[in-house]
Amino acid sequence: MIRTGIVCALLFVLIAPVAFGGGGGNAAAGKDVFGKKCAVCHGKDGMGSDPMSKVLGVKIPPFSSPDVQKLTDAEMTKVIKEGKGKMKPVADVSATDIANVIAYTRTFASK
Repeated sequence: MIRTGIVCALLFVLIAPVAFGGGGGNAAAGKDVFGKKCAVCHGKDGMGSDPMSKVLGVKIPPFSSPDVQKLTDAEMTKVIKEGKGKMKPVADVSATDIANVIAYTRTFASK
């Protein structure tokens, strides 16, 4: 009985991050996806593209900002899948791509 409980707890710890969108992404792979899908608006450096900001009439926050970094992985996933404000949903990205882009986005926290 105790062994079953331990096994279940261990499985939950291993599976929960993937099932609930927490971590697990590959930042290096995310950089590639970011360059193809996100950089046109967010800038290659993640600081927000000034030309795109002007075209859209919005301020695109830098990924290093506390407002972006405080978002949970689930919240970032929702923005990527559904869009937000004038940002349209990102097309043709897999769940793995999204996890990788989020991992890459987290690397901007220290910049």
